[in-house]
Amino acid sequence: MSILVVDDSATLRNQVGGALRRAGFDVVEAADGRTALELVRGTSEISCVICDVNMPWMSGVEFVEEVAKLEQRPPILMLTSESKPDLVERAMAAGAIGWLVKPCNPDHVVAAAKKLSQGGVR
Repeated sequence: MSILVVDDSATLRNQVGGALRRAGFDVVEAADGRTALELVRGTSEISCVICDVNMPWMSGVEFVEEVAKLEQRPPILMLTSESKPDLVERAMAAGAIGWLVKPCNPDHVVAAAKKLSQGGVR
């Protein structure tokens, strides 16, 4: 099983992905919501998603809304610099299970990923 890290910032994907890999996870990366959606649709091997909000082509919130329409839905944790209550509410209503604000301690992301990939939060 893999964790999908979705962010238009290559630096952030490298930081989060690196922390997850050091913790023993397989990591798949996408630079936007549209690419991430195709990855989720294309495999059942993604155990959870860590997703930014502001990205080109499809925002993280739009991504969550599209994943909610799928039969198989991995849990999604938002990791973003956004903290607008309307965005948080919209993403959570669509099925996101959590919201971490950047900058975030990589240990917190790893701990959340461990919980999510084991089915601990839904």
